[in-house]
Amino acid sequence: MKVLPILIVLAGTLCITVFASLPVVAATSPAIKACSQQWADMKKANKAPEGEKWSAFWSQCSKDFAAKNGGATATEEKPSA
Repeated sequence: MKVLPILIVLAGTLCITVFASLPVVAATSPAIKACSQQWADMKKANKAPEGEKWSAFWSQCSKDFAAKNGGATATEEKPSA
């Protein structure tokens, strides 16, 4: 009966792994995708303002994105039935 405890541990590990990855997927918004890509492009081209950190860039970029896209900074949610 050593198999049952092993199966329970494996099932628990799988559940923890699946649930731990859900918030990352759910937290992805169009704004963060666009701003992350813009930040990566700026860093790659060495055009990011010297000393500016991601948090300061994100703060301004998310506001700019919302102004251009009608406030679409929140996560995309499906309407509930």
